[in-house]
Amino acid sequence: MKEERDMRDRIAPLCTLIPIAMALAAAPRAPAQDAAVVTLGNDTGSTAAQLHVKFAGVGTPAVVIVDPLGVAAPGCPIPTIPSNPPSITDTVVIDWGTPCVRDGAKVTFIVIAPNAAPGTITIADCFWADTGGVSLGPCTPCGFGYLPPGPIGAFKIQTRYQPLGFVFYTLWTRLPGQPCWWRWCCNPWGWRCQMRVLYCPFTTRLTRLLELPPWLPVTPWVNTGAFLAPGYWWQRTTIPPPPHQRANGPWFNAPDLGDGLWFPWVYDLIVRYTDDGGQTFRQAADLTSTAYAVWNALQVTAPLDPNNIDPNGPPAPSGFAPTLQFMGPHFIAAGQAFQPFLQEIDDVRFHEPNPLLDQLRIDVEIVQLSLVSIGTNFTAGVPGPIADYQALSAGLDGIALDLQQLAGPFGIQRFQRTAETLNSMNEGVMEAINQLTLGLPDPCSEDLFTWGMMSRFGDGWRHVASSAMPHIRVQLDLGDYVWF
Repeated sequence: MKEERDMRDRIAPLCTLIPIAMALAAAPRAPAQDAAVVTLGNDTGSTAAQLHVKFAGVGTPAVVIVDPLGVAAPGCPIPTIPSNPPSITDTVVIDWGTPCVRDGAKVTFIVIAPNAAPGTITIADCFWADTGGVSLGPCTPCGFGYLPPGPIGAFKIQTRYQPLGFVFYTLWTRLPGQPCWWRWCCNPWGWRCQMRVLYCPFTTRLTRLLELPPWLPVTPWVNTGAFLAPGYWWQRTTIPPPPHQRANGPWFNAPDLGDGLWFPWVYDLIVRYTDDGGQTFRQAADLTSTAYAVWNALQVTAPLDPNNIDPNGPPAPSGFAPTLQFMGPHFIAAGQAFQPFLQEIDDVRFHEPNPLLDQLRIDVEIVQLSLVSIGTNFTAGVPGPIADYQALSAGLDGIALDLQQLAGPFGIQRFQRTAETLNSMNEGVMEAINQLTLGLPDPCSEDLFTWGMMSRFGDGWRHVASSAMPHIRVQLDLGDYVWF
């Protein structure tokens, strides 16, 4: 396990150019325009607010276009691009309006030169600047490649946040006679952001929605300079903690757990679609980004002051109704996280009608509405009607089947792990249904209900996300999927 974690820490140097950039460079473009993906590093020693890049070979008149959503700079706001048309210029200006690109960070963007011959634009000069446009120093070229041909594509930004130090844990706690253990995970150091950018060409909107390969990494994993603040994570399990975790004192430090519980990394996927070969992008969603959004919504966290850490962790709910109220807003937010995915399904249905896609939309909406209804009842301190859970179970079953049918001849292999994960999550929902059928007669029954909806169903969404991606490496010792 330690070796696997060490691999995750081996972040590529700031300007390591990976082979796929050369593959992109070899790909032909459609006539009458040139398009490239550019990666530049900030080695100025200062935090920059602007990036100025002069290109050669852009044609006449000189026009360069960068869509604000075609810029990957985690930790920064969506920029303005004052150099876009109607400006006539060969220099791209990306302006974030505030210093946010830290020293050692890098930025990736897609540039279109509509009057250039394919494969001709190159970088002539570049520099980082402050909010007034005053140069802070030259930029470091880190990667350059021409986009693959075709109008339908996706610009994806994978982010993972690594703890900056060993995390700490409160003792595992449970009430006598109840099956569930819980504890707080404390990270007083915060998380550093690491990013990898991908460009994904597709032949149809359906293959884009289902993320059928290829995904083409444009950059290696690199530190971005962005951070998440220190915080607490609430964990629950029905598996009795190993003896080595029952330590004296309020906190237990386990930098190398070895107990099968997930290491507190945080993952996200930002998805932006283009329908015109990279000239314009829009915020979008696919199965992977949606599953991560749902999982993040269901995580119970609490802010932390690293200078004033409570040795017992923050207050946790005591009793069944307070626990439901604690989780209610999270389930509502999880249901709402499906809306962008539903909008993308509707876009594909409009352009490429497909009865199987119609059924996927029905099943996704069933899951969405069920979660919102369950969350609303949780907020009131009650589990709500059993029909909500039966609908949620049917929706999960349907999505597992729909994905394998939609992906065509290799759909079973492509989404096998995803379907297995959805079915495993459904076991948690079925446990909740069983306990509701019994009438939740005692605290043990209430605990099993909570385990089914929080631990088995809720935690499963991160496995759906990682298994839905086209290229995966497996960390066998944890039985989990992680990004490499």
